[in-house]
Amino acid sequence: MKRKLLIIAILTFIFPFFLGAQDYKANAKLDSTHILIGDQIRVSLSVSTPKGKPIIIPQFSQELLGSIDYIGSSKIDTIVSEQQTVFNQIIVITAFDSGSYLFPAIPILGLDSSLLAITQPLAFEVTTLQVDTTAAIRDIKPIKKVPLTFKEVLPYILIALAATAIMALIVWLIIKY
Repeated sequence: MKRKLLIIAILTFIFPFFLGAQDYKANAKLDSTHILIGDQIRVSLSVSTPKGKPIIIPQFSQELLGSIDYIGSSKIDTIVSEQQTVFNQIIVITAFDSGSYLFPAIPILGLDSSLLAITQPLAFEVTTLQVDTTAAIRDIKPIKKVPLTFKEVLPYILIALAATAIMALIVWLIIKY
């Protein structure tokens, strides 16, 4: 009896180590937790799923983020290995008011809308530059002269060539007749 109980206890503790875990994992991290007003933050989203299991990653929009401004996001990069599939995406956000912000948790859903994984909410600070009120007001940067490109000059060249061709045609017709 003791021997059977011992074998059952050993199998109970050892057996889970031989099972391949097929968990859904979602992780999000910020590239910076402190920015100046208007600077951009990149949020790296990584979702690991068992191979062949479809998921739904929500589309980001201004309504989802609230007072955080949504700039854009990259296409989802997929890495497939023997046992799992990893989805990576970069989301770019910013804020135009100083204070503390909380990037919301991102839910990862199954095709049946069941919650498979969720990221942690991410906190970051937005600060302003100190303004010296005793100094005189001045321009931010001087005016910069930008050289013309061929693409900008091309319509004028074509108009000049067309006008020259029309004048040459008129002169030739006058001389001929």
